[in-house]
Amino acid sequence: MLGSADQQGTLFGWLEGVRGITSTIVGFVGAGIVAAAIAETVGVLWVMRIYGVLCLLSAVLVLVVVRTDRSALAQVDRQAVSLRELAAAVRNKYTWLIGGSIMLMYCFYTLLGYLTPLLQDGFAVPVVLLGAIGVVRTYVFQIVGGPVGGVLVDRWTRSSPAFLRWAFVVAAVSAVGFLVLPHDPALVGVAVALMVVMCLAVFTSRGVYWAQVGEVEVPLAQRGGVIGLASGIAYLPDAFLPALGAWWVGDPANGVPQQGGGYTAMFAVLVVAAVLGVLLTTVTMRVRARDLRSRPADDVVVAA
Repeated sequence: MLGSADQQGTLFGWLEGVRGITSTIVGFVGAGIVAAAIAETVGVLWVMRIYGVLCLLSAVLVLVVVRTDRSALAQVDRQAVSLRELAAAVRNKYTWLIGGSIMLMYCFYTLLGYLTPLLQDGFAVPVVLLGAIGVVRTYVFQIVGGPVGGVLVDRWTRSSPAFLRWAFVVAAVSAVGFLVLPHDPALVGVAVALMVVMCLAVFTSRGVYWAQVGEVEVPLAQRGGVIGLASGIAYLPDAFLPALGAWWVGDPANGVPQQGGGYTAMFAVLVVAAVLGVLLTTVTMRVRARDLRSRPADDVVVAA
């Protein structure tokens, strides 16, 4: 509701960037409190109290600052997400296309953390350097990647699905690179470069995941149901992929061997996810183009 359909990429990109900044600040403050506490349990309790106060302050800020766009809401009969809205979301083709494409890219996001043991065990990266790489991967890419992805969508591809398709191509190239790269300390520079490429694809796309909802003009009354159901599809990898990734990579330092093909299986799954992502985003673009062609010539597109 903060912008037109062609501004969604930038808006969601900045949303992801600001989210990265706030989560970084709050995360470091929380870690500092726990570290400074006499006992870890005391520190954790204080972090919980601070989070609770932040939630209450945020609620007050929303109440005071956020204003409802009455003209937009006047176009909609109801706002509650009921069974009727969920049923409409099930019937909406974009629910499955958007949820599926996000789920496939989210597989990359979920498994990014397992690149750390790969760099340590396969390429002999020192622990200190691993810590620095982890901070850059987790915080810097999230803060910078979201806004960059949003700008690229609005100024380059002019389409979120089109940008996501390119992101899947880049992610596939990096996954194939890891798949064929020998685990040799002499190739550590190549491994780090491949990780950077994968992070760029993942974090720039995270900023524009949900821009697709506004871009394809899902009716405002259905957006709650569509986003809710699509989220259930999109974040499904969280239910099983971390455990599967841990099973694949094992823990050689503690005598836990790799299972089920190890890193080879993990990157092979990511390659398949990227290929499916390219197909799904292509379908989304074609369905959108077909919808636009079927509109009456005098139909005026009014953004929500």
